[in-house]
Amino acid sequence: MPNKAEYQISSSVNEGILEIIFTGEVTKSIVEKLTIEGVAIIIENGLKNVLVDIRALEVRLGIMDTYSLVRSPYEKPRVNWAIVDLPENAEYLKFLETTSLNAGHSIRCFTDIDAAREWLKSKKKENLIVMKEKRKAERLDDLKEVTITIISGEKNLTKGKKFINYSENISVSGAKIRANILLPVDTILQIDFTLELLEKQITALGKVKWVKVIFKDAWYEAGVEFVDTPDEAVKKIEDYISWKKKSISLKP
Repeated sequence: MPNKAEYQISSSVNEGILEIIFTGEVTKSIVEKLTIEGVAIIIENGLKNVLVDIRALEVRLGIMDTYSLVRSPYEKPRVNWAIVDLPENAEYLKFLETTSLNAGHSIRCFTDIDAAREWLKSKKKENLIVMKEKRKAERLDDLKEVTITIISGEKNLTKGKKFINYSENISVSGAKIRANILLPVDTILQIDFTLELLEKQITALGKVKWVKVIFKDAWYEAGVEFVDTPDEAVKKIEDYISWKKKSISLKP
């Protein structure tokens, strides 16, 4: 990533943990830009356990600015956050952790980077259990029109472009998409769809896990795994699948 006048961001993956290091000076005026870049790194890697090392930052946000950042409506990835800072900033870390936990984030703050890594490893084991449960989730064959928006992917894909396609089946963990364009593996999508009996549209972010060519230049299938799906949307999908299966079983 190119150097910044105020700050720098570097990232690496260590034993399944995404480690992001911030260096330089962070001011209130550039926090939003820094946050967007950090979130992009997290989405691109697709990992759920993130260590953020801020020990080399020259300046910290004030208490009120930190509170505003944590409580801002800006969508933050649903990951496990381990924040590492210097021991002299322990009081600030305590405030950051408490405020973030109250806002519903999974976060712990540390002054020992090894302790931070160990905590994330324990969360990684929990994530594996959750993933196994997700694989057991009921999948419903249900052809529905969906709107797909490209969020990120290969250069030949136009970011922000919308496509009207279909989902062939759906579960709380993902969907099989029928598309008229090739969606390469790891492409990040926004999927908007409406289920029967629901008044509001559901929006979910998804990551393409596999693709299959049905008819070249005409019809493709893609397996999409949902990421960072709001709990409310997950509950609606669960309720819909349960209702639909029950309705099918009652048919003569």
